[in-house]
Amino acid sequence: PDDKSEVRSTVQRIFNQMKARQYNDLYDSLSNSSKKRVTRQRFTSSMQRMDDNYQLERIEIGAVRVRGNTAVVDTVIYGRVLRPAEGEGKIVSQQTLVREDGQWRVSSASPGAGLSSRPGRVYIKRDGRWVDITTALRNSAGRRRS
Repeated sequence: PDDKSEVRSTVQRIFNQMKARQYNDLYDSLSNSSKKRVTRQRFTSSMQRMDDNYQLERIEIGAVRVRGNTAVVDTVIYGRVLRPAEGEGKIVSQQTLVREDGQWRVSSASPGAGLSSRPGRVYIKRDGRWVDITTALRNSAGRRRS
C-alpha cells in the first residue's frame, strides 16, 4: 500500500480506538515526542473528560498530504454533543502524523480536540445549521478544573 492509504488506515484505527475508549492503545499511537509532553495518566483522563462531552459516531477522512515522514490529514468526526447542550455534533480538525520505526503515529496531541495538531472546532446542529460551540466547551472545561 502507498503512504496515503497507510495514513488513512492509521487515522481510521485511531478513531476506532477513541470510539471504543481504548485509551492505552491510543496512547501507544502517539509519537515519541508527544509522549514526552503528556503522561499516559494525563492523556487517559483527558480522553475520559472528552467522553463526558461528546459521543463519537463516525469519521470522514478528507485530504491526506504526505511529505517524507510527515502526513497531515483533514478529518471531520461526527457524534453527539452531550454538554453544554445535547445535540448532533461534529469536530473539524487536522491531524499530523509522523513515521517512526516504520509506523505512522500521531505527532501532536490535543486530546480534547480529537488528537488534532491544531485546535479543532466543535459544532452543534441548531435549526438545521452548524453552530460553533468550541469556546463554550473550553470555558466549561476550565470551570470544572477550578
